[in-house]
Amino acid sequence: MKKINTNTLKNLITLAAVIFAINLTASAKTYVAINSGKWSDAATWENGAPGNEIKADDEVIVKNHITMNTDVTVKGKLTIEKGKTMMSNKNLFVAASGQVVNNGNITVKRIVNEGSIANNSMLESMNEMENKGLLANNSNMVAGTNILNFGGNVTGNKGTYFANGTVISTGDAKFGSDVKIYANPEQSGAAAADLGDDDK
Repeated sequence: MKKINTNTLKNLITLAAVIFAINLTASAKTYVAINSGKWSDAATWENGAPGNEIKADDEVIVKNHITMNTDVTVKGKLTIEKGKTMMSNKNLFVAASGQVVNNGNITVKRIVNEGSIANNSMLESMNEMENKGLLANNSNMVAGTNILNFGGNVTGNKGTYFANGTVISTGDAKFGSDVKIYANPEQSGAAAADLGDDDK
């Protein structure tokens, strides 16, 4: 049986990895909102409308004011730039592979997060905000009704969570020691809750 040279094998593996990386890069798309308008309108975007699902390798960058006129699922990355807005009476779903970075203003009907959301400005859900992933709030997050932390991790760097309803969490949910949550006293029995790990 003929032996394969170790250097030849290493070169073949390296070549295969490079080809795989090139194929991934070639299939990934970046969509940039260069005009204000509707999410579904191709004229809003530099590279065509991203559709109602941001694929795992794709990135959407909002550099204008967007009306999100459809439910959107984020499996890749969604970034809202500083001073820009994404407004909607539709739902925003962040899948386990998804990442949202908000440096502007997001207002949607409902947020369900299984991936990660980094909020550096203002993020509002008109109804519930449900978290099964990572919520990293460095500013203000508002839930029109309840904040539901179902096994997720809620952190905050001087950020504040506001719930017009109450806060509901499962036993495996985590709240950082610096997290401040203000809930409706009529719903929760308390005007404010500091739910950091230090208090458990």
